[in-house]
Amino acid sequence: MPRDFLSKTMLTEARPSVLIVGEENGDAELTRIQLQTIGLSVVGRASDSRQAVELVGQLRPAVVVIDLALPETEGVHPAAAIYNGFQIPVIVLSDRHGPECLAKASAVGASAVVIKPARAEELERAITLAVARHVELMALRRENAGLRRALAATQSLKGIVPICCGCKKIRDDKGEWIEMEAYFEERTELSFSHGFCDHCLAKYFTEFICHDTA
Repeated sequence: MPRDFLSKTMLTEARPSVLIVGEENGDAELTRIQLQTIGLSVVGRASDSRQAVELVGQLRPAVVVIDLALPETEGVHPAAAIYNGFQIPVIVLSDRHGPECLAKASAVGASAVVIKPARAEELERAITLAVARHVELMALRRENAGLRRALAATQSLKGIVPICCGCKKIRDDKGEWIEMEAYFEERTELSFSHGFCDHCLAKYFTEFICHDTA
């Protein structure tokens, strides 16, 4: 199940934490230096897809910066593995630009592309926008999920409900008669509390009611 690791704490951080994914060479080291220059916390570095997924789960970074040139692992690019597995924003670094590069970056779930060698201000701009857009996307998804649940509940109550005139049980889609409370609790987000109205209280508990004889 995809998990969103942008917790409330991460969303309020002025400087989000970053995980770098890239081979241990000049590019990865330069990226680390540039990120630290603008005051971002680099929590770690991974060299391949498996290690990246493992470190994301352990370190909970707010954003991941990945070299687009990294080879795929089992047919999956590290950026795609992280985005699909954890639903956190991913920035990719590339030594080229153009439609082909953008198409590949989009295919692996990248939020932005920064051309290598990455400059500090470009990284800062890309990360700030990626995190902000991700927060909006997660909020929109939660809102849509709530609307889908509400719509499903509304649709489930459409039509004629067969109800017994005597016991007030409802016949479900399987032809079985069930209690009214169970019927609505199963199909909606309703729950019931029980008590007596004044009429039933007087009808069933007359002997327990104190009458003023004065």
